Amino acid sequence: MRVLVIDDEPSVARALRRMLSGHDVTLWGEGDDAVGLITSGAYDAVLCDLMIPDKSGIEIYDRVQRDDPAQLRRIVFMT
Repeated sequence: MRVLVIDDEPSVARALRRMLSGHDVTLWGEGDDAVGLITSGAYDAVLCDLMIPDKSGIEIYDRVQRDDPAQLRRIVFMT
């Protein structure tokens, strides 16, 4: 399974990668480019922090809803 983790806190992102060992995990620390990664369809699941400094998780969700609503079912929010 390919998993995208969007979190601006490196220690949290690394901990999630360890917990998801055995899966192909990509860590991403910014919200701006995250929408493109999600809408690429390359990930089976997206774990997204709600509080990212440059773009909130809700803003990311809204952009994905506009650009590629089929990907919304892959997004799980965390905080």
